Formats: sequence, structure tokens, C-alpha cells
Amino acid sequence: MVSKVFSTIILFLFCSVFYSCNGKSENLSAKIKKVDEMYEKLAVNFDKIKTINVDELHQNLNSNEYILVDVRKPNEQNISMLPGAISISSFRINKTKYKKKIIVFYCTIGYRSGEMIKEFSKDNFDIYNLKGSILSWVLHGYPVFKDNKKVKEVHVYGRSWNILPKEYKAVW
Repeated sequence: MVSKVFSTIILFLFCSVFYSCNGKSENLSAKIKKVDEMYEKLAVNFDKIKTINVDELHQNLNSNEYILVDVRKPNEQNISMLPGAISISSFRINKTKYKKKIIVFYCTIGYRSGEMIKEFSKDNFDIYNLKGSILSWVLHGYPVFKDNKKVKEVHVYGRSWNILPKEYKAVW
């Protein structure tokens, strides 16, 4: 628990001090690079976990083989989710239903989803962490939804986490 809090604090300081993540004048490719670098710094905490990038996921999304699981808190999910995603609570209730699926966990950047995968690794699921998670997803131009309607809002941790495309509204 202490290392989780410490890692989150370090990431926040890293983002705030070194990157000044305010999303105002940076171009899209710089934002994508920033999210990738942030994810890579966090990924050292779960180096044995499989990852999938947003382009590969998007190409396979229409396949019935994949299930997306949003591990964020309900108040974050209420803002927007990836298309067809289910909540972690729904996954927990029905996890045997997904035993033969390719499961992709995501959160805001990929840290909480990476940590959550550890919980289910003993159950022999085929689970991947979405690299860069919802931030990377929208930066690559893929849509998010609320109540089956496309929206341009994403829940982030705070102002310094607003690394969204300029047409998106950050909610915290």
C-alpha cells in the first residue's frame, strides 16, 4: 500500500515538475509521447504483465474475443468509458463468464489497471493492460462514451493531468 501511494506521488511530481502537463499549447504528438513516457515509468511496477497498445486494441475491438474492463472508480466511469467496456465490479461478479476472452484492463494512465491485473493473475485469465489507458485512447482519436453516446469528456486526476486533446473537457 505504501509503495502504491509512493508511486502515485512520484508520478504526480514527475508530471507536474518535468512536464508541466497543462495541455494548453502542446501538439498531439507531444502529448502522446508524454503519456507513453509516463506509462513506461509506471510499468516498472508490473513488468511481468502483458500490455496491448490502443491501435492494436482498436483493430480487434469488434472481435467477440475481447472484453474491456474499466478499473476506475464509479465517479470516473460516469464521465466516460471506452466503447463496450464493463466496470470492474461487473467483471468481479461475472468473472467466470469471461474465462475464454482476452481481457483488457484500463484506467486513466495504466497504473491502477496494472495493479488490478495482479489480483486476477492467479485465476489464469488472459489479461492485458492497456498502455496509456484512456488518455492514450483519446489522444489517438478513438471515441469514449457515456450512456452509449459519444462524449468529449474524460475524468483525470486534476489540472496537471489534463493531457487530453484540446477538443476534450477534463473533469476532476
